Amino acid sequence: SALIRPEDTKVLFTASNLLKLNPKLYLVLEGHTDSSGNEMVNQRVSFARANAVKYELTKIYNVNPDQLITKAEGASHPIDTNETEVGRAKNRRVTMILKIH
Repeated sequence: SALIRPEDTKVLFTASNLLKLNPKLYLVLEGHTDSSGNEMVNQRVSFARANAVKYELTKIYNVNPDQLITKAEGASHPIDTNETEVGRAKNRRVTMILKIH
């Protein structure tokens, strides 16, 4: 799924304020999946996740789209095991990496 959860709005609000206060900052939004499914599908899903966050930040929080870069990582960087549902759930995520120009 590439839906934004209600519990994510606080992080998005904070990130948007930080970006708006400093135009030299930007975020790299990395979409991730678990290892279920084939690689091509996982790449597509991870890109959709990153773009959902970008859409939310630009359309809802009015962040300059030039301050956002999206990347599809697929299942290449798990943070937990893919052998359990709990682990797979942790691997399905978007990470935000703050950088400066």
